Amino acid sequence: MHDNESLKLRLERMRHRIHELEDRENRQAERLAKLQESEERYRWIFENANDGIVLHDLEGRMIDVNRAMHERLGYSKSEIMALPLERLVTPEFAEKIRERVSALKAKGVDVFESSDLRKDGTAMPVEVSAHLIEMVGRPVILSMVRDIQDRALAEELITLKHRENALLLEEIQQRIRFNASVYTDILKRLARSSGPDGLAAELDAARRDDPPSRWARS
Repeated sequence: MHDNESLKLRLERMRHRIHELEDRENRQAERLAKLQESEERYRWIFENANDGIVLHDLEGRMIDVNRAMHERLGYSKSEIMALPLERLVTPEFAEKIRERVSALKAKGVDVFESSDLRKDGTAMPVEVSAHLIEMVGRPVILSMVRDIQDRALAEELITLKHRENALLLEEIQQRIRFNASVYTDILKRLARSSGPDGLAAELDAARRDDPPSRWARS
């Protein structure tokens, strides 16, 4: 009788243990499914983002890039993954990579303008929003890279327009000073002249002394 009770107790404990293991497996399966769903959602956003996205370690070795990034620079994904970060920016900005990494270590985030280097050797102005994050227990850098080529071109056109306006304003001021000088000289001559034909005579004299083009512009 005692043996039967002991066996029943052991069986009950075994059933309870099996039930606990099944619950644990179910919870793990649910977490795994949610993790997979989250990863798929992240991958979709990552690959379909309009901005370039680069993930690399502190030494500039590539961990991952999205489609916008490698297509914009003219590389296949396998090609760009084999390149160090300094090969993807123009030389003047490649020299600043260590400085940028140090700033990220200190601040955790940094936003700056740079110039990416396409496979064909042409430059592309970009704005970079870089973040220091942790992945699998190690620090890595996640950068959002925005093409600002149109913005840079618009700023350049505005600068050129300002220069043109400044030159035009300077030319107008020079013409005004010249004309004022001519008129002042004429008035002084008139003050010394006599007779009703003095004005006409002095104007004729001024035209003979100065290039006709100046009189036409004035």
